[in-house]
Amino acid sequence: MSVVTNLILSTGSIDADKETDVLKVDLGNGQAFKPTWKHGESYGGSRMMEGPVYMAAVNYAIMNGIREQLMNIDWVRPEYVQLFIRCQGYDTFEYFEVFPGKFIVSKIA
Repeated sequence: MSVVTNLILSTGSIDADKETDVLKVDLGNGQAFKPTWKHGESYGGSRMMEGPVYMAAVNYAIMNGIREQLMNIDWVRPEYVQLFIRCQGYDTFEYFEVFPGKFIVSKIA
């Protein structure tokens, strides 16, 4: 039996150089994020992603441990770090606060 959690991590472009640190985050049992954003590559559509995006599907994610590891990265703009999770059995993602109170809400018109 497994309990799968889907994770999407987005950071500000200013922190694109933190990829090595992000890929070291242990999501449990040695599982890690995979970058889905690279300069010069397209991931659907006709353009490149505008900022770093990492994804993972992991068994038995321990969210507080993941949060702690992300908080220990020396981010230039921690308020731009966004983590979205979807737990097994759910159809939507939810925002998971990495840095409580720092998330900048922006609206797309």
